[in-house]
Amino acid sequence: MHSPAYLPNDRIDSIDLLSTVLGLAPQQLIGLSQSEQKYYRANSPKKKPDGTIRQTYRILSPLKEVQQNININIFHNVDFPFYLLGGIKDRRYPRDYVRSAALHAQSKIFLKEDIKNFFPSIGAFLVFDIWRSFFLFPIEICKLLTNLTTYKGFVPQGAPTSPYLANLVFWNKEPELEQNLSQGGFIYSRYFDDITISSKRTILAAEIHRITEKLYQMLFSLGFKPKRKKRRVMTARSKVQIHNLNVNSGKPTLSRVERMRIRAAVYECEVSASMDLEPQLYKKIYDSVRGRVANFQRLHPNQAEQYIERLELIRPGKLTIK
Repeated sequence: MHSPAYLPNDRIDSIDLLSTVLGLAPQQLIGLSQSEQKYYRANSPKKKPDGTIRQTYRILSPLKEVQQNININIFHNVDFPFYLLGGIKDRRYPRDYVRSAALHAQSKIFLKEDIKNFFPSIGAFLVFDIWRSFFLFPIEICKLLTNLTTYKGFVPQGAPTSPYLANLVFWNKEPELEQNLSQGGFIYSRYFDDITISSKRTILAAEIHRITEKLYQMLFSLGFKPKRKKRRVMTARSKVQIHNLNVNSGKPTLSRVERMRIRAAVYECEVSASMDLEPQLYKKIYDSVRGRVANFQRLHPNQAEQYIERLELIRPGKLTIK
């Protein structure tokens, strides 16, 4: 069974040891855990394509640094199974939405499910259970860590620790589900709230219904709900997108529309390079386009080469086009 596993150098069994790990004196750490809410700032809400609202937060110092130390000294000591692909730092097996799409790219049938209000639904009681039952920390440490990683009783999207908590929320149920699906010839992956199940063989509607029941049982058992209007069952005979990447060719690719947008962005960057812009503003424009081209290169290396060459000619610090 593919389960997450905590592999610590030293198990944290006291507030003194935790304070050393997190870089704050015990009383400072306790004080921070009792006033953590004042270190959160809500970003402007963003409307998602389905009409729902995504609320994210930025975290202020010193809580931000403490959460970063929790990641480095605790979460980075967790061995996450391959089917969890969102926000995990792993040099041996890099994870992101492209890797998630690649897992399913050669399948014939696809079942996609989303979890409704995912981050706000990860309550403090679930976070406490992660610290207590998965990490096996003493109760006083679990309470402190829960306060340091939740806001108003839930996991806030945007906090450094939130992606790791999101990956561990089903730690004692997801491995069994994945194993059962794998034994039936199915591929399972979760990218935060986005779940994909696929098969390289044709399956009947009754089997899809059985799989859905098992998945929903896991969600309902911890108080989560599926976003039913985003549920999709697709076959390779039609256009299939996973995380907005096409997978019909047997590997993840960008859509034609997105490739055209990147081409346009490179041209607009060249135009910006010929204008008398503030250096910092131009660098921001350039870095944004360079990042999009880097992603394009990963998926379409041959086509991306010309864009890389064009951007190199207008790299900040070089002579710009006149």
